[in-house]
Amino acid sequence: MMQGNNQRFVQVKNSQILKEYAYKEDQNYPARFSMEDAHFIVDDAFNDGLIGFYGVLDGHGGSEVVESCVQFIPEIFKKEYKKEVPVKELFTQIFKKTDDKLRLVGASDQGACACIALVRKEGLNDMKCYVGNLGDTRAVLCENDKAVRVSTDHKATNDQEIKRIKDMGGMIIRGRVSGSLAVTRALGDLDLKTEGVLNVPDVQDFMITSKTQYLILASDGLWDVVDDQKAIDLCKNMTDTGEMAKKLVKYAVDNGSRDNTSVMILKFN
Repeated sequence: MMQGNNQRFVQVKNSQILKEYAYKEDQNYPARFSMEDAHFIVDDAFNDGLIGFYGVLDGHGGSEVVESCVQFIPEIFKKEYKKEVPVKELFTQIFKKTDDKLRLVGASDQGACACIALVRKEGLNDMKCYVGNLGDTRAVLCENDKAVRVSTDHKATNDQEIKRIKDMGGMIIRGRVSGSLAVTRALGDLDLKTEGVLNVPDVQDFMITSKTQYLILASDGLWDVVDDQKAIDLCKNMTDTGEMAKKLVKYAVDNGSRDNTSVMILKFN
């Protein structure tokens, strides 16, 4: 059992793809005795200044699956990426192949929520961001200081997800899939895949314009405490992504979050 409080901080300014990015995580000890959040950063995926790939993951049931995922996902992305393949199809294949690998390591009773973002230069001057997620790890875009959610919370309290689970023969018991899992889409959790837990992401995209300030990717350790607009308001008038990420994590921990808390800020302008 891990003792003490595990924290991590990463910041890069003047990246190849973004203006700046940062990542901050806090185990939130003693509320949590282990760290099951993780992340990956592939800032210039093919060394051509065109593509960045980023992700925040929130494990459950242990840390082995989530640690495997942050290794597998970038590897699979680099093998599977082709410009002509639609990003929704790409993300779906990445998650499917990640689950295939997890089967080989016996990921039956552990899993991970995931939120991934692909930032790509398209044409001479255009940039576009694609976001895909499983579970309740969320992405919130800031445009003109207003919050725009660009992911879907896949929870066993979501009416559409409840219907889907039941249509697939699964059961929702006390707000959980088969009485055990609070999210309805995840990597791993192989014992529950036959109960309707999917590894198929929702994918959204947006053009990056002068109004597109930054994107927050964060685990539910943050979103359990703040709503989307509150997170944006907490960062208002701040310009340093590192300080923004630190502030959001500290606010969550100081205001009652009982979970590991991880925040990634991708700054566009």
